[in-house]
Amino acid sequence: MKIQLFLLSILFCIISCESPTEKAALEKPLLSKEEMLEDFDIFQSIFERANAGLYKYRSKSAVDSLFSISKKSINESTSYRDFFNILWEVIDYTGSCHNGLAYPDSLDSVLNEKSIFFPIPLKYLNDKLYINLSYESIPVGSELLTVNDMEANKFATFIASYISTDGFNTTGKYANIESDWLPFYVYLAWGEQEAFHLTYKNYNTNEIEEINVASVTYSDFYKHFKNRFTKAFEERKEKEYTYSYLDSIDTGLLEVSTFGMGDAESEEHKMYAAFLDSVFLHLKNKRVRNLIVDIRGNGGGDDPNDLLLFSYLTKRNFRENNSAFTLFQEIPFPQYYIDDDIETLPIELKEEHSVFKNGKYFQDATYNKIWEPN
Repeated sequence: MKIQLFLLSILFCIISCESPTEKAALEKPLLSKEEMLEDFDIFQSIFERANAGLYKYRSKSAVDSLFSISKKSINESTSYRDFFNILWEVIDYTGSCHNGLAYPDSLDSVLNEKSIFFPIPLKYLNDKLYINLSYESIPVGSELLTVNDMEANKFATFIASYISTDGFNTTGKYANIESDWLPFYVYLAWGEQEAFHLTYKNYNTNEIEEINVASVTYSDFYKHFKNRFTKAFEERKEKEYTYSYLDSIDTGLLEVSTFGMGDAESEEHKMYAAFLDSVFLHLKNKRVRNLIVDIRGNGGGDDPNDLLLFSYLTKRNFRENNSAFTLFQEIPFPQYYIDDDIETLPIELKEEHSVFKNGKYFQDATYNKIWEPN
């Protein structure tokens, strides 16, 4: 089993939002100040006791200070969305793509029925935002200049802060602006909106124009998203991996869209291993001068698929990591743990992370073998 970072998925307590009063009050407190303070303490305790990467990118004093400041900002007028943002600031500041925060489904279902969301899918290219389908009078490909009088680059930074990435990485944040989560990010940043005032550079005329577009339901946005201009291009990688030889520039092109091919014993991994072997035999026998390895959009997967690929790209022996540790062997706060491996995970942790020192459980070296280059 691979444990690089403790995957922590924090879900708000499920609340009923079925009454008309509650439907109209989503911007108002749905939890009391006392309830939010109690939840914040639970959130902080889980992070401190279970998140092995909590101080990887920020000092303990800086993280402790943010916890303190964030907790003090909770008051009687803090709305549910405000509380989400208070928690999210901590998650984003500490930095890990494995940390997440989500509204409960019961609240999502209420929000999704309301015409409050940004209506247009966007594309982020070279620090600019582009309209990703023809919408009302806006031609596809037009450059978005402002949203509600906020410059597009600031708007992009504003909403990208709701995507958690490792450390100080920003490319992953901006890439996710293009996803179907865009309207929810805008909602978290600005709350419910009846309309959006946009200025844009018309793709056909190069003229700067402005327009007010009405907000839509999430279902309507998703219909627009499914019809976005770049859909076919973005979904072109239907296969898990492909190889082609570009004769005109004497270059091999290896595309690996996922490492989710199963572990070393799976048939999918064995097929992948045979494929890689054939690719690099071709490169060697044909004396191909260049190789492009394209892993854009690859969200990870299973060991040892990433390591096997790297073994073909290096000339030295290597290990997966220099060191790996967890803060626990028994799951802390089991009453809040939602995955179905609550019984097996402690057993696996005790086997793989069995070396205790300085308050941490380090990985046994037998689980971090030396790889030789192919």
